[in-house]
Amino acid sequence: MNDIFLKNYKYFKNFINMLSNYYKNEEEKLFFKVLSDDFLNDKYGLISKLKNEINASFFKQTILYKIFSNSLDQDKNLKKDLIFPVGINLSQYEAVKNIYKNSFSIIQGPPGTGKTQTIINILFNILLENKNKTVAVVSNNNEAVKNIYDKLKEMKLDFLCTFAGNSDNINKSKNKFLDSWEILKNNYINNIKINSLSEINIAENINLLKDFNELNILKNEEQKQKKEFNNLLYFLQSLNMDISKITYSKKIKKILNENKIQKLKLVKNKIFKKEKISFFQRFFLKISFKIKVKNLNELGQTHLNEWFNYKLAELNLKKTINSIYQLQNKLNDQNYDDIIKNIKKISMNKLNQKIKDRFENIKIKQNLIVELNNKEKIQSLSSYIFNYAPFLLSTITSIGTYSNLSYKTVDYLIIDEASQATFLSCLPAMARARNIIIVGDLKQLKQIDDENFKRIDKKLLESQIQPHNKELLISNNNPINAISSLFGNRVPNVILQEHYRCHPDIINFCNEIYYENKLIPMTYNLYPDNYEAMSVIEVESNSGAIRQNRSWVSESEAHIVSNLLEQENKYNYNDIGVISPYAEQSKKIKNLILSIAKDIEINTVHKFQGRDKKKIIYCITQDKVSNLEFSANSNLVNVAVSRAKDELVVVVNKRICETNKNNDITRLINYINVLYKGKTFFKQTIGVFAALSSSNYEIETQEKKFNGFIGETSEYIFSKILDKLINQIIDIKYIKHYNLKLVVKNQEGFNDREKQFINHPWSHLDFLIFNKISKKPIIAIEVDGQQHNKSIQLWRDKVKDKALEKNGIKIYRIKTISINGEDKIINELKNLIV
Repeated sequence: MNDIFLKNYKYFKNFINMLSNYYKNEEEKLFFKVLSDDFLNDKYGLISKLKNEINASFFKQTILYKIFSNSLDQDKNLKKDLIFPVGINLSQYEAVKNIYKNSFSIIQGPPGTGKTQTIINILFNILLENKNKTVAVVSNNNEAVKNIYDKLKEMKLDFLCTFAGNSDNINKSKNKFLDSWEILKNNYINNIKINSLSEINIAENINLLKDFNELNILKNEEQKQKKEFNNLLYFLQSLNMDISKITYSKKIKKILNENKIQKLKLVKNKIFKKEKISFFQRFFLKISFKIKVKNLNELGQTHLNEWFNYKLAELNLKKTINSIYQLQNKLNDQNYDDIIKNIKKISMNKLNQKIKDRFENIKIKQNLIVELNNKEKIQSLSSYIFNYAPFLLSTITSIGTYSNLSYKTVDYLIIDEASQATFLSCLPAMARARNIIIVGDLKQLKQIDDENFKRIDKKLLESQIQPHNKELLISNNNPINAISSLFGNRVPNVILQEHYRCHPDIINFCNEIYYENKLIPMTYNLYPDNYEAMSVIEVESNSGAIRQNRSWVSESEAHIVSNLLEQENKYNYNDIGVISPYAEQSKKIKNLILSIAKDIEINTVHKFQGRDKKKIIYCITQDKVSNLEFSANSNLVNVAVSRAKDELVVVVNKRICETNKNNDITRLINYINVLYKGKTFFKQTIGVFAALSSSNYEIETQEKKFNGFIGETSEYIFSKILDKLINQIIDIKYIKHYNLKLVVKNQEGFNDREKQFINHPWSHLDFLIFNKISKKPIIAIEVDGQQHNKSIQLWRDKVKDKALEKNGIKIYRIKTISINGEDKIINELKNLIV
């Protein structure tokens, strides 16, 4: 075993030595200093300790040793008396039970499955143990550990936790101990009421939870089968076939014969093979389905297949409904909410009794204040910390720098959002823990791959030194993959299946595409049957996405989103989120809705991970399938869709909708289209200029040539609007391509370059509205296309606007991707003229 450890140790020693040369900022320096102390300089004497069996006992308890030596503590004593103070379901029960089976445990938590609730339950179960066990909860980001803290604070149990890491967090912990620990603790204990409840055995109720789970699985299957059945029925009715709708009832008492489905499949196969149908099979079709073989032959092969699928769907649906009815009868006297409520009450009783017994008589030592105020001993806080607060919250890198843990292990290390962490970054924490619980979701966004890792990996692979376990070669692997690859099914691994966040239609997209239909939506009873949770806004625009600051922007989609938000009347603004794969697109949308932007969260999909809103507007941004590689990434689309609780609106360019190529964006669009039979599929034209991409484009172009119009087609379209304007206001006229210098008489304050531009013969205004009698200029009009995002054009526009303002002439700019309609443009111009 020591040989295996030493081989892995030497590999990582070389790896860290190489990696430390690539990182230069202060935080990274600190992290690699800790790693260097641990591994390069053998700060804890790991090698020498292994040579001395007595002194090796400390390190041999750690998770890091077990990884390097490929050893597991299996078949640990299973704790039977589990508690669930914040709720329970079947998956969470298995997840909590697993932590007592092995020193390693993996919990995969898809969106909305109660991952934070599961971690809280684990913390309370560890607290309930007779020995005063300690737990460190770490994550790659502060948000995840803050969620844990917020939940504990909500329960007024935040005195049980403290923070590790930088000096600010340590000082927060110090101040909390000095100022409020005893107050918070006493307030909680003084308000404890141990309820006298009839004792229930949680384990005995698990079978009932299994039945309720099965009921929800059947209800989910029923909804899918209903939709499939209705789609087939809709298709057959479109063929004018005489098919009467079945009467849908949730109380079908007759148990259907399973053989009926098998017999129908057998007849179907015979008809397709053009084999002879027996008298009994003909009789079966006539009695069971009121149809003759002769009628089936008349349908033709394609339609025949649809008819059989329709009948099979009908039988399957009836069978599922019957199963639901039977299970509901079995659970008739049981109430799911009451069972959970009782489990929570009993669990809180046990938890409160433990807290009272352990903390009631504890007081902060008199000399602690003196010691904690001594800056040289600030890190000694941890020697006291676990006597008062057994839960340590930290980022992964911060706990590695928590120096007083150098010679002390925590009993349990919980890594939250593990898919966003690297295996390497978890090593210092693993060197300080006896047991590890890894929590995350491999189907969500992971850490950004670091090129430094890849370069070093290549060098190490070429070197003589390689680890015993090939899985350790993948330096930027996340801990879930690394541990799963290293130990396989020897490590307990549970997927949280019950989903509580989204409308079933929303989460079932993720369920079908990413989670192999393992999720069980628990939200069916929250919505009416005809609720439409998903829609698509198909944007028809002459402008596409453009590159901007190494990101992408679609002005047309941004304007659509802006318009949707201005017209919103169903949700409060703080219940709405707007997401895009691109930071520049999010910034663009914010700039368009400045007046309400502070109330609406607008961000990238990456920044929205871990968050949710009642309504999500998902702005795809890209307009070409060839550019979708990033935005159609499976993990990104999964996160984007699962942020929406009640409603998801997908804003996407028409060209993406019309493509035949398969990717996760087009799958989402097709899913919504089929699910609601196109009822929630809306086309949105971007203002009057969308004529460029409409069926009228050719006619407009021909008319433009016929009238001798010189200039862009968009300018020609705008001239038609101005024609309507001058018919309504008889005092005005307009002229096209008017030379700029003719209206800019005052050129004081302009530098030579600006004057050169103003006086250049090619510098002109797209349109100039002037008074028909006095010939005095009133409004200069500029029609801005996509080229107006370029720096040179932006400079020209700025000079032009400054020159017109200096000469008292109003300027009206309109983008070709403007969402404004004809009437709105005319009204805006009228207001400027007045």
